[in-house]
Amino acid sequence: MKKYASIFIVSIFCLCCTGCGKKPPQEEKTLTVCVEAELADYARDLLDLWEMLNEGVQGKLEIIPQDSDTAEIKASNIRTELMSGEGPDVFLLSTGAERESMPVLFPNPEKLMYTDTFLPLDDFLETAEYARPEKFNQKILEAGKTEKGQMILPITYTYRKFAFRKTDLEGLQEIPLSWEELRTCENPVLQEAVFYYTNRMYPLFGELADYKEGKLLFTEKELQTMLEEVCAYTEWNEYRENRPEDLSIQGLFDFYPNLAASQDEKILVGIPNKNGGITAEIGTYIAVNRNTKIPDEAFSFLDLLFRDEILFGPGIEVGTKWGGNMFQRWFSDKDHLILNQELAKRYPDLSEADLTALEKLDNQINAVSFYSDLEKELADLYWPYFQSYHAKEEETKRLEMVSKAYETMKMKILE
Repeated sequence: MKKYASIFIVSIFCLCCTGCGKKPPQEEKTLTVCVEAELADYARDLLDLWEMLNEGVQGKLEIIPQDSDTAEIKASNIRTELMSGEGPDVFLLSTGAERESMPVLFPNPEKLMYTDTFLPLDDFLETAEYARPEKFNQKILEAGKTEKGQMILPITYTYRKFAFRKTDLEGLQEIPLSWEELRTCENPVLQEAVFYYTNRMYPLFGELADYKEGKLLFTEKELQTMLEEVCAYTEWNEYRENRPEDLSIQGLFDFYPNLAASQDEKILVGIPNKNGGITAEIGTYIAVNRNTKIPDEAFSFLDLLFRDEILFGPGIEVGTKWGGNMFQRWFSDKDHLILNQELAKRYPDLSEADLTALEKLDNQINAVSFYSDLEKELADLYWPYFQSYHAKEEETKRLEMVSKAYETMKMKILE
């Protein structure tokens, strides 16, 4: 009997030890990525791939809807979460003038970099497999930095540019390299092309504000002068006869495919700012919430986005499934440049001459902006000012418009 009792006790002990050795099931980590509705399908495709490549993780989207009322409620809730130490782990968002009438989570991303909203990315970037800073356009990369580090990682950017057949600009001695040179240039084809972009005058200033110092980088008088110059420019063009019907392959939409398709000898022209360079505008960017509880997972998602197969290729095959093949369509649809500058991979039909000309334009970038409430304020000011100017109303009315807009912009910086 004692023998059986001993066996029973040993069996129980072994069972207990076996139970003690069992690891409790690990809790699945959930990465929440905040996107606008327009980016949702692309981001979902990327999150699905990220899940396939990483065991024990789950991806969740938090979507800012397109409807203005519900979008503002959603954005307000997320901002409240951020202030209380919570919120989505990653922000994958777009910006630009085309979104000026659409709801946004962050009305001024650049100003937000000087708060405690975003997690600095420098330590992660040092060990990144794909998001390698040395491959990036450094001027664009700098736009996401403060003295605390890389707070935002731009993904795409653009600027206003045209491509003309060389014969279109016959007689043009030099390409204008500043707003002053451009507005006094009398080449009719170049003047006509630029005419359609003068209502978006904010890139002509270059950088608008110093958010570290909390001040505008132009005076009220300079704003007044710029408006007068732009209105005079449009007045000169408005009633011209013999407008050229074919301005060649110009503008932002389908710029690169058209550039590659043209066999003509071409001249590329960027619309310059008042400081003698080109103002680039960030199109899409990614940032990590400082409050995230899973920073490694957040960065692995960010790093995945910069794989060549995502930016330029057909996606990645995992077993019998494919993923991440949608995101490069977002870049193509927007016709934006990608941070890592591998334009030849995206448009392999571009000639060496085209690539060299585009590189020269890129080298002229001396200001980079995130479209913000400041740019919107300038855009909103332009049209009533333009109408008053051409209606030949009293100048005092326009001066009041400028003064009011300038004071509003100063307050927005300090809010």
